[in-house]
Amino acid sequence: MKQTELHWLAGMIEGEGGFYAIKSKTGGYAFRLQFYNCNRELHERIAALTGARTYHVGTALKNGVSKKPQWMTYIESSKAVAVAEKLLPLFSKEKREKTLAAIEKWNTRNQTLGRPRKEKR
Repeated sequence: MKQTELHWLAGMIEGEGGFYAIKSKTGGYAFRLQFYNCNRELHERIAALTGARTYHVGTALKNGVSKKPQWMTYIESSKAVAVAEKLLPLFSKEKREKTLAAIEKWNTRNQTLGRPRKEKR
């Protein structure tokens, strides 16, 4: 990824996305990059840069009236960690701390359960 792309991605995630440890049905956690927005072009670019998937998740509402389609782009587990590690130096202190806490939660909980961290296919 080029420096300009890395900086662009960091800005998009800083503003409208994030990295999260999401509890799974099996008791462990998935580490996930999530980005929600109404602009499909932004999602396509994020997906191209990260290998993430983009989904149409409904329609955004404004004052109870349907306006624009809503999109979600996400990537999970070690692929998301690899992206996070590239972006950490570019994040604000708050976003960096939240991201590091989510990585730690993902690592600790999955190791406690004796589960190897695996990619979803």
